[in-house]
Amino acid sequence: MRTRADAGILELLLIAALILLFGATTFTLVSAGGVAYERILEDREADISLRVALSYLTTQLRQHDVSGAVSLRACETGDLLTFRQESGDDVYETRIYLDDGWLREDVVPEDTPFTTGAGTRITKLSGFSCRPTGQDGEALLLSVAVGEGEHMRTQETVIAANAVGRLP
Repeated sequence: MRTRADAGILELLLIAALILLFGATTFTLVSAGGVAYERILEDREADISLRVALSYLTTQLRQHDVSGAVSLRACETGDLLTFRQESGDDVYETRIYLDDGWLREDVVPEDTPFTTGAGTRITKLSGFSCRPTGQDGEALLLSVAVGEGEHMRTQETVIAANAVGRLP
């Protein structure tokens, strides 16, 4: 025959088990929420970097949309997009390239040799490329990427410009 003390201990054990179950469930949900939150923040940062890069590149292309102002070259870190501009008797180049995980801009006199790492950081990227596109190369395909492997996100845009069809 059960006593009242046995029933009290059984109730106490059941309550403790329910509290432990509730605590474990809460911990699991909070942990899962934290992981989801971190993934959302990473996605947001990637989207921001992609948008900033394409917006910056598009603006630069539109500002320098004159014959002979835009050129594409290869450098040791990938594609080098340059914009030539004259200021009085001086001629300058704005050089845009990817180096050390950053899209960089370097504004230098035209005859300055190209060096990596000297430019101003624009935004963090893992990939950057420029290619003439269209039937006569009258447009420029800009492609930027963030992340690596299965987490890589890319975004592309095509810019039609007067200067692009005459790229050297």
